[in-house]
Amino acid sequence: MSYYKYDLMSVDLMTASEASRKWGFEESYVRQIVKKYPERIPKGEVRLFGKTLVITRQGMEQLTGKRMEEVWYFYVEKQQMIFKEVPCGSYEVALERLSKELKKKGVTDYEPVPIDPQKQRVGQLLENGERVFIAKKVRQSR
Repeated sequence: MSYYKYDLMSVDLMTASEASRKWGFEESYVRQIVKKYPERIPKGEVRLFGKTLVITRQGMEQLTGKRMEEVWYFYVEKQQMIFKEVPCGSYEVALERLSKELKKKGVTDYEPVPIDPQKQRVGQLLENGERVFIAKKVRQSR
């Protein structure tokens, strides 16, 4: 049994191709590094699942020296169109913004719950078809 446990739905876990693209490299970058210089990626941060190579965000940050930061956003969406997107920085600030918006729309007793199967968006579907929610984006820090 491995000491390393990862949430398979986490944005911190990605295929080598996906990680290479996110960090601005050719799709084969991570695979080539693992093959030529395996010692450059810390133990437990990369693993082969069948033919799919998977790497963690921490492994990519260590390998490239470029950090990815998480930023929370507040959204208002109707008919799958985003009408409002506001960066909030932290989860707490985004959650506060969500609560205030729901109070304006008449929702008084709100408990944060995921609104999608992947549990990446937290919010509420309103009776008028609007979705008011918060979600996390990962972007390269400068």
